[in-house]
Amino acid sequence: MNIAFRVDASCLMGSGHVMRCLTLAEALKLCGHHVIFICREYPGNLIHFIQQKGFEVRALSFTDAEAYTKQLFSDDYQKWLWISQEQDVLDTKRAFKNQSLDYLIVDHYGLDNIWEQQLKTETKKKK
Repeated sequence: MNIAFRVDASCLMGSGHVMRCLTLAEALKLCGHHVIFICREYPGNLIHFIQQKGFEVRALSFTDAEAYTKQLFSDDYQKWLWISQEQDVLDTKRAFKNQSLDYLIVDHYGLDNIWEQQLKTETKKKK
């Protein structure tokens, strides 16, 4: 199966989401599944760390690093995403547009059920 993880880390979010996903990804890889990560290039991202663990990462661009790092920590998770969910949907679709996915696993406080519903139709398995 082809499985993608949509997860981010940054200087505001921390790394727990990525570490959780890596644990699951390693188990899936051991079972013979192809796993990719889709991550935005926030300041403090863990893209290189994920790649060092042997996983392909499809990076979503981020160009507002200076302003991002100056914002105050907030429990408003939409601020962590920095962009609209609609833009993230488009960027995520582009990241795997030439690849069929069985599952897309998301671990991100800034993405909700509206985001998930827009991407649900892009995978073979609909759970």
